[in-house]
Amino acid sequence: MSKFIYNLKIKSKLLLLVSVPIIVFLIYVGHHMLENYDTSKAHKKILVYTDLIKKSSSLIHELQIERGLSSSYLNSNELLYFRDKLENHRKITDKSINLFKVN
Repeated sequence: MSKFIYNLKIKSKLLLLVSVPIIVFLIYVGHHMLENYDTSKAHKKILVYTDLIKKSSSLIHELQIERGLSSSYLNSNELLYFRDKLENHRKITDKSINLFKVN
């Protein structure tokens, strides 16, 4: 093996000496690029799920308010005050439902 290296020209020896660290460096960089790509994909999924949770939480909140207003309306012997509030809130709930369906 040493005869082989000894017989190489200086240009070839330098090329061999430099190529090994470059190859190792490229493997290292490629590995980290794949790791970062996987992490990026995971972060995108988290963002999608976070947005879904935010919208579903908002929808649930509006439905709970509507449920409370419905209960108040029925327990108040159908007073106009609660009927109007319930009708107004149903529009808000419908908007929240449509927003949830779109996304």
